[in-house]
Amino acid sequence: VLIDFPFEISLGYYAGKWSTEYTPLRLWCWAFAARLAAAVFAQITVMIYPSNPVPAWYMLVVIAEHIYSTFMNTVMFVAISAFHARIADPAIGGTYMTLLAT
Repeated sequence: VLIDFPFEISLGYYAGKWSTEYTPLRLWCWAFAARLAAAVFAQITVMIYPSNPVPAWYMLVVIAEHIYSTFMNTVMFVAISAFHARIADPAIGGTYMTLLAT
């Protein structure tokens, strides 16, 4: 998590930027496809697990897979939040947004 946090902060900027450039559900669909690719990448990461001792390159692969998967999760969350903000009734505000998020 300590390695992931700086990447998540810096890459979160792009997730917010993309949610204003594209429609939220289109962005969510793209991120969903990329997250499926991240799941395949995770399976490959498990399949190539080396025998003892675990080399440094494998740890870098695990870190890269985790950052990629977490970034796609963030893009999906930002996109669906942007969609909910677009359809929410401003009269009841945050209550409705909380209901949509669940």
